[in-house]
Amino acid sequence: MFSIFSLNTAAVFYLFRPTLVGIYVAITALIVAFIQYMVSISLALKGLEGVKEAYEIGRVAKGLSVWRCIRHLYGISVFLVKKI
Repeated sequence: MFSIFSLNTAAVFYLFRPTLVGIYVAITALIVAFIQYMVSISLALKGLEGVKEAYEIGRVAKGLSVWRCIRHLYGISVFLVKKI
């Protein structure tokens, strides 16, 4: 995580002081950020119920309301229920 932050910081540094190395740093930063994004999305999609539960716990901890979707047996009706 710190290496990604350092790479992004270096890319911003070379944005203000353009050199040939800066182009490679910026391209590498974009590639690494894309890989991190894809890994995060794949992990979230594998444990979607856990992600929903973590989101709900986070909102409750902040004192915010939580809305849950309850679907009908055949997926026709969708009701939003406010959970306190």
